[in-house]
Amino acid sequence: MEDILNVIVYGSPYGIGGAQGPPGPTGPGSTAAGLTGPTGNTGNTGNTGSTGRTGDGYTGAFISGSTLYMTPVIAGVPQSPVAIGVVSGGGSELGWTNLNPVTTTIGGIDSGDIITPGYKALQILELMFYPYQPVSFSTFSVNLSGGIQELGQGITGSTVNTTWTASGPTYNWVPNGITLTRNQGTSLVVGNLNYDSTPVSVTHPTYGFTTPTTLTFTLTGDQLEGANVSITKSYDWQHKVYYGSSTNPAITDFTGLTGEFATNTPITDRNIVGDEITQKYFYFVIPSSFTSYTGFKNVATLLSISFDPAQTISVTNAYTVSTSYKYYRSSDTSAGTLNIRPSTTS
Repeated sequence: MEDILNVIVYGSPYGIGGAQGPPGPTGPGSTAAGLTGPTGNTGNTGNTGSTGRTGDGYTGAFISGSTLYMTPVIAGVPQSPVAIGVVSGGGSELGWTNLNPVTTTIGGIDSGDIITPGYKALQILELMFYPYQPVSFSTFSVNLSGGIQELGQGITGSTVNTTWTASGPTYNWVPNGITLTRNQGTSLVVGNLNYDSTPVSVTHPTYGFTTPTTLTFTLTGDQLEGANVSITKSYDWQHKVYYGSSTNPAITDFTGLTGEFATNTPITDRNIVGDEITQKYFYFVIPSSFTSYTGFKNVATLLSISFDPAQTISVTNAYTVSTSYKYYRSSDTSAGTLNIRPSTTS
């Protein structure tokens, strides 16, 4: 009841009382926003600084066998891979013990292979997915004057470049593992080379031999796995054999005859050309050390041609080497052209 009275007397706090008076006038201050000033010009971009030096370090990690290799980088230039350490398994992992051949080819493991006893799982996975890629030499040149040399003839000493081409992954070449030897590997020419050391300047003495000889240069390289690889270049000093025709019934030298090199008893067909007028004897001449001829045939008819028994002579060549030769002369003369096949068997 008291509350009702208060409302009546004092008016309701919720506006039930007398009406609200009109709002007062707005003050004289302006509410309009000021003008925005123009945007200033953007300054020029400064020059880009020069590229800094590439830091030294390592890259290209790979595992071969149980050895970890990485490629050093010096001043931004990759070097030859170097061994960092040995990778080994830990814990109680058991090694492979199955001695049965593999029944199917899986990556780098071929059907029929037997996995090395004791290999761990990671080693077998490496064999499967990353089989070792062997290296080889695809070309090799000593660059001395080539061809077969006559006994006593020399290859003049000179300084020339030995060159080669290395094939296969470069990281599988052992650093400083390439050598150049001569005389079937008995004499070192130069060593401690890398796969990319080509060309190499080599000074050679004069080479010459008075007996049949093969001079062999061998380029050998070590690789990370498997046997060494090699390639050879050979130079030969050999006898000459002779054939042709002459009006002389006996000879003391090879004037007028055709000479060819031979490394063994020559049984090649020889075409001896006549002039259809002059009667001549047919001659075949070989070193006395060669196996003797036993017969001669006309290649066209396969009929035998009669030759006298061999006669022995000693001849000195243009390089002052004397050699004992035996010559065979046809029993009859002919003015015609004949293709003759010598034989060392009956």
